[in-house]
Amino acid sequence: MRRSIPLLLGLLLTTPAAAASGDCAGPSPDLHAATAGGCLAQMERLIARGEPLEARNETGDTALLLAAKRGRTEAALLLLGAGADPSRADRRQITPLAVAVYKGDERLVGALLAAGVTADQWREVCQGRRGLIDYAARQGQAGIIAKLLAAGLDANVRSAQDWTPLMRVAAHGSEVPPVRALATMELLLARGAQVDLANHQGRTALMLAAQRDRVEIVALLLAHGADPTRLDFQEENAMDLTQDGRVLDLLGHAAQERAPVIDF
Repeated sequence: MRRSIPLLLGLLLTTPAAAASGDCAGPSPDLHAATAGGCLAQMERLIARGEPLEARNETGDTALLLAAKRGRTEAALLLLGAGADPSRADRRQITPLAVAVYKGDERLVGALLAAGVTADQWREVCQGRRGLIDYAARQGQAGIIAKLLAAGLDANVRSAQDWTPLMRVAAHGSEVPPVRALATMELLLARGAQVDLANHQGRTALMLAAQRDRVEIVALLLAHGADPTRLDFQEENAMDLTQDGRVLDLLGHAAQERAPVIDF
C-alpha cells in the first residue's frame, strides 16, 4: 500500500532521532541495539558471529531500516556491505530507499541503488501521487536525483497527473532556496528533460514557474527553448498566469522573438 509523503514524513519523525554518538561502552544484546547506537565495532562482531541481518525488531524494522530511520549512515553502509537486503520494507511498506530519499541522505541512496533496486522500488520512485522522484524534485535534491538518473531513471518520467520532475522543480515551494531549485533544474535539463511537456491541465514547467513568479526558473526554461505562447486546456498561456513585471517582460520578449517576420 502506497503512503503519502506527509504520512511517511510523520512516521519518520516519530522514529527516535539518533544521538551524535551512541553508548558503545558495554556489550550490545543484539544487532538492532548496536545499530541504534551506531556502534560499528559491536555490529561487526555480531555480524561475524552470525547475527541474522534480516531479523525484525518489535516495530518490524530490520537493522538496515533502523539505521536508515535513525540517520546512522555508516551503520547502514556496514549492513549493506555485509549483505543486508536493500529492498526489505517495514510493516507499513516503507523501504530503506524511501527513508533515505526523505531524509536527503545522498550517500545511502547511492549505496542502496548500487546494491540493487527491485522493480517494486522503481515503481515507488516513479509512480503514485507523490513518488520519491516527485519529492526529491520538489525539494531541490539535485544530488539524489543525479543518482536516480544514473541508475536508469528517465528524466521525463511521469508520475500521477502526468507531472514530470521538471514540473515539480518549477512548482517548488518557498522553503526551497532558489539556487538549489536552479541547480536541480539545470541537472534535469542536462540529462534530457523536455521543456514543453504538459501535465493533466495542459500546463508546462514554464507555465508553472510563471504562475509562481519564479523569475530565474522562467529565464532558464526560456533559454532552453520553452514556448511562452503555448496554451493550456483553459486556453491560457504563461503570460496569463502571472502579474509579476519581470516575468512578463521575459515572456513577452521571448514571444516576440518567436513571432514570424512578415515581409510587405
